[in-house]
Amino acid sequence: QVLNIGHLVPLSAYGLFTRGIATGANDFFALTAEQIASLALTASEVVPCITKSAQITSPIFEENDLKSLVSGGVPVFLLNINGIASNEARNYIAHGEELGFHRRYLTKCRKPWYKLEKRSPSPLLFGVFSRDGFKVIRNYTTALNLTCYHGFSPNIFGARYIDHLFLYFLSFAGRCILSQNMRKYGDSLDKFEPNDLNAALCPSMEWLEQLPRAEIDDEIAHLNQSGKLSERAESMFAKLTDNAHGM
Repeated sequence: QVLNIGHLVPLSAYGLFTRGIATGANDFFALTAEQIASLALTASEVVPCITKSAQITSPIFEENDLKSLVSGGVPVFLLNINGIASNEARNYIAHGEELGFHRRYLTKCRKPWYKLEKRSPSPLLFGVFSRDGFKVIRNYTTALNLTCYHGFSPNIFGARYIDHLFLYFLSFAGRCILSQNMRKYGDSLDKFEPNDLNAALCPSMEWLEQLPRAEIDDEIAHLNQSGKLSERAESMFAKLTDNAHGM
């Protein structure tokens, strides 16, 4: 496939993907709302977090979707103790030590063992493993993510083009271009490492600037309703490949 190289730049021009939080003991750290209430943990000791890829089923993930998971008893909270733990949290930590969670491969290297990496919510999530097409999520929530997703942290330039990049990732042309950086394993299993994504090609700022913001917003609304890109959006990004001659 011929690429319109003059309009393509590495994704790293807009920011970086990094792997999700590695807890080393998801059974201990991932909690449901019911467990939090039962343990009497304070609101400051947990954060919302996507703990499994299957928890997100649509390209757009909003607060109402997160609330549905919470009310459905799904473990979408992460123990996140900063500062002095409450008595209740200390009791839970002691319980975790009784079960040997502090001796796991990752936890035993941390001091204290229950202290997790600091992360901010990522506006774009990218599935690590996939079959028959990779998973891209526009995250409008405050949820963090575990290693089932890579999270995108935009720089000052990328913050302006989050929705543009999201639509590009979903487009047929974008998938074809990004797949050149994909690692392929047996049984049709595909994988992206963060740096594979960061080195992948995407439209330049000059190219993206030619896409009216109103059209981007319309396309997001269409996607939210239908679950797929419109033909107009597909043809727009198709100009980056094959018979592309600019916009």
